[in-house]
Amino acid sequence: MKVEKSLFICDTPFQILSSILIIYNDGKEDGINDFIVTDHMQGAEMIAKCLNEQNIVRYACCVHVSHIEEKKLIRKMHYLLDNICSFDKRWYYKYKSCVYDNLYVRNFSEIIATSAYTFFGKRNSNLHLYVIDEGYSTYTTSFWKSEQYFSSIHKLVNKIYKLKFGNGLYNKIYRAKLFFPELLHVQLPFEIERMLEKDFVLNENQIKTINRIFNYSNPIKKEQYKYIFFEESFYTDSGNTSDLSMLEDIAKIVGKDKIVVKLHPRTVVDRFTLNGFSVMSDVIFPWELYGINNINSSIILLAYSSGALLNYLFFTKSKMKSILLYQVYPELFSNIKEEIKVWFKDFCGKYPDIIFVPKSIEELENYLINN
Repeated sequence: MKVEKSLFICDTPFQILSSILIIYNDGKEDGINDFIVTDHMQGAEMIAKCLNEQNIVRYACCVHVSHIEEKKLIRKMHYLLDNICSFDKRWYYKYKSCVYDNLYVRNFSEIIATSAYTFFGKRNSNLHLYVIDEGYSTYTTSFWKSEQYFSSIHKLVNKIYKLKFGNGLYNKIYRAKLFFPELLHVQLPFEIERMLEKDFVLNENQIKTINRIFNYSNPIKKEQYKYIFFEESFYTDSGNTSDLSMLEDIAKIVGKDKIVVKLHPRTVVDRFTLNGFSVMSDVIFPWELYGINNINSSIILLAYSSGALLNYLFFTKSKMKSILLYQVYPELFSNIKEEIKVWFKDFCGKYPDIIFVPKSIEELENYLINN
């Protein structure tokens, strides 16, 4: 029987977790599974090292494609080289003997994905390109159309990218693998496949393997916390500080001592400690691991619109409760499009006893007091 060879290109810890779930769900443990882990995520090199130590992975490599520290000239040069140079010229020595049947990506418009597909497609004309789920943004029209530019250097690279590869990989996609295909309201010209079987459950050994990959340990050291507030990227991306005033409102109801803040992975400035809140530190694993390891946790998760409050329900039986606040504070942020609100309504409707979406501060206060 033919052994399938798969390459997973991952930009976030959750994409790595999703890839591992695919390996377990599709029975690929005995196949050849290689990973490219990019430094878009914190701790990428450590995670790649841990992946290399697991039996289900043959080879994992950390590559530098991030331009987050773009003020540093060396970072700009890395970004230009890693994206403008073709995959075979930049990383050929690492993958010179590799031939794959499947290529799994999430950010199919990233140049590394296009360059890798071009490179390995020359070695196997039947290479299948899969796009994998990474939460509610995957279900939006805007995701499938394009990804936004974040800097001038990104725009420059994108122009070169289009000259080299045209419109990218959209027309090369073989299938999209989604946790909830029925919640996709976008018409796509390729097959949509359920990512996990409906009765899929991780066994104890699989959970231990995933924990080792991310060096997971329980981040809640004190039982005093009842709420975890998830910072989102609003401040990092636009300087919007309204989430802090929103959290202050909640603290007036439940007390600051009952809340711990999970900082966004790209956060540089910790605004919350300065304002008297407890903050988790050094959490680089995908938050969904907490849901996997704490199915019966009494912790309540809070966020304006973060998918971290929802994603753990994709593949766990966790009963942790979550509160989405976007309807209570509609004037604070303008990032939620109507199609996302529709998705929220559809998804949250599946879990009415777990996810609460209050429409007013009074509803929120009543819920917090009685739960």
